[in-house]
Amino acid sequence: MVLRRSRFVHATRFSARALPRDAGCGRVPPEMPADVTHDALKTLRERTPRLLATLGVTASEADLAWLRTLDTRLLPRLSPDFPLIAAITGGGSAGKSTLFNSLVGAEISTAGGRAGLNRRVLVAVHPAQTARPDFLAELFLPFGAPPTPMGDRQVLTTPGPPVYVAQAALPRGVILLDTPDFDVGAAGAYLNRDVAAPVLSAADVLVYIFTNATYNAKANTDFIRGQLTAIGRRPCVLVYRVYQSYSEADVLAHAETVAYNLYGDDWREHVLAIFRADDDNAVAAGAAAMIPRRVGGGPGLLDTLSALDPRELRREQNGVMLADVARAAGATRDAARGERALLALYRDALRLATSHGVATALAELPLNRIVERIREVFEQTDPGFIRFSRRAGRVTGAPFRGLMRLVKGADPAAATPAVDPRELVRGSLIAAANTLRRQALGEEISAVTSAGDPDGASLIDRVAAVREARGLHGGERPLAEPSHAGGGVNLFIAAPPALDAARASLLARDWSAALARISEHASELLELPAALDAELASIVADFRRDLPFLKRARAALVASLNLVPPMLGIVYVFATADPVGGTSISAKLGSLFGLNDLWATVTIPASSGLDDLTRAHLKRLLDPVVQRWLATRAEPVGALLDAEVIGPVLSEATRRVDAADALLDAVTAALGRLPTGAPS
Repeated sequence: MVLRRSRFVHATRFSARALPRDAGCGRVPPEMPADVTHDALKTLRERTPRLLATLGVTASEADLAWLRTLDTRLLPRLSPDFPLIAAITGGGSAGKSTLFNSLVGAEISTAGGRAGLNRRVLVAVHPAQTARPDFLAELFLPFGAPPTPMGDRQVLTTPGPPVYVAQAALPRGVILLDTPDFDVGAAGAYLNRDVAAPVLSAADVLVYIFTNATYNAKANTDFIRGQLTAIGRRPCVLVYRVYQSYSEADVLAHAETVAYNLYGDDWREHVLAIFRADDDNAVAAGAAAMIPRRVGGGPGLLDTLSALDPRELRREQNGVMLADVARAAGATRDAARGERALLALYRDALRLATSHGVATALAELPLNRIVERIREVFEQTDPGFIRFSRRAGRVTGAPFRGLMRLVKGADPAAATPAVDPRELVRGSLIAAANTLRRQALGEEISAVTSAGDPDGASLIDRVAAVREARGLHGGERPLAEPSHAGGGVNLFIAAPPALDAARASLLARDWSAALARISEHASELLELPAALDAELASIVADFRRDLPFLKRARAALVASLNLVPPMLGIVYVFATADPVGGTSISAKLGSLFGLNDLWATVTIPASSGLDDLTRAHLKRLLDPVVQRWLATRAEPVGALLDAEVIGPVLSEATRRVDAADALLDAVTAALGRLPTGAPS
């Protein structure tokens, strides 16, 4: 790297300035209420993984990064009396272990000039700290292993969890870590980075030792920069192991190169001090102590570390990290909101598919039961002359023959094959159940709704919102597109991973047994609900009262409603109003999710032989009857399909949506309690 003169001058000035307390570490937030902040961070740490698991989302590396920061650098170290953690790090044969031994005043770590000799992290603490309850367990939390005292130091040469030693020569306020070489590798892979990285990320200060051969090594610098600046910016102390012949200006120039590569233009805010350690054969062999000397004069390395105020240093560091964690956690929360929206969309699409199953089953329900009851009510309330006309059988014959032609397309006298209504209902139920099961087991649900339906309009809008938020195009799911059928809209919603287990449970159920249970309910659907009987009497009374006096004789056609065949073919039409006016019997399916804009219609053609007024009266009578008949049958059919087909999937989707809502609320509230202005 070619240095400009201005940088060299600044480096010289920097080396003489007062260090540790005057060194800046980035912006400083206002004082944080420790208990509130700690509780908020604990909530984030506990609820966020549960939120992701609830939504079936695998945590990304970005998610894991800020969660690790909570575990290793925030939660355990919010206590002001937690000692300063300084980690000695560097490349192979840089002299880390020799420097460690020199600082603790004993030959503890293995040193011998061979790169990659140590494979574990060694932690040195003052004996008084080891006596504190739970201190070592808290200290070792970032390392993912219980604290283990070091026995034979040769254990350091074998891979394994960190070990610790108690050293009285170490200041009580400083914990010193000796870390494995991070640049030693074999077979194209680094041996120790997975060990070194979490340890370095847990340190408050890095003591980075480098040599003339590595000071400008990009791979080394990139690794250390990632540790120092991934979340927040931690300070470091630079130790240059160098030939005695190097001038102080040379040392500063090379050290500035390292500092600039680590932090960029604002490196002066983060490099606490620069030391030189002159090369010596005895030191390199581990036979003599390494004596780092501060460039420009001043306290030694251990005194420099001891003079740092952990509370002040962490306040600044925690403020930066809190801001970064809040942003990262907010991003995780926002992504989870998107996944929750997809899960809720699928749940409601499944409800819509169930509504279609109900509509399919209702299309084959016989109307003869309810029509027969209407006839009985009319007979009981008919005036005498109508009862006489009915007995005579001459007054109403022609109109009813026309009605028979409407329904059967044949002369009423013609023989017609008997139809078992139970078999028709059973067939429609089985068809609806099979279709719904295929939907729930498929990779996506497809169903039709309309923008005129409140539920349907909400689904359509939510699909559009998800597509916009995710930048989806073309046929990417979720998708809403016109069905080209009376204003209908096709919805396509992919099955979310969170429901894989529930869908597998549905697949594993005994489907033959479920179909048998569904078939058993066919007869129940033919029964007239007791609560409907009073409504039918009211409908007939209203019908009679509203007819003009001179036209009441036309009510006679109702006296032979028993001639209406058992089945009326129902056609479903999307519309915002009665789509066929006086030419059909019509009923709006207002009780089905996403199908409130769907009309069930039975056309009464002009060729039926009934005049317009008679057909209008017939429609006016049967519209509310069909409406109530469908409404009373829709609920038990829906309950049956839920119990026997989609229950495991729909209930699990609802449970997860509700749980995600509660967790999202908790995470959002926790973010709002952080003193960082986190987004809500």
